[in-house]
Amino acid sequence: MPDNRGCYRQENYYDARRDIGSTTVRFQLADSVWWERIIDRPQRFGDRKANFHGAYSWLWW
Repeated sequence: MPDNRGCYRQENYYDARRDIGSTTVRFQLADSVWWERIIDRPQRFGDRKANFHGAYSWLWW
């Protein structure tokens, strides 16, 4: 089994409009670029399931 330590970390997401937060799992894609998956019941945040931060175009897809 591969060793995935360091590939992700636990973070938090807060939606100010709804005044709720949740735990996320964040994956660093490049310097100052990350993708995070919200770990919660999907309906709490409407259709939002994940967040991107930074300029990720041309990285690898």
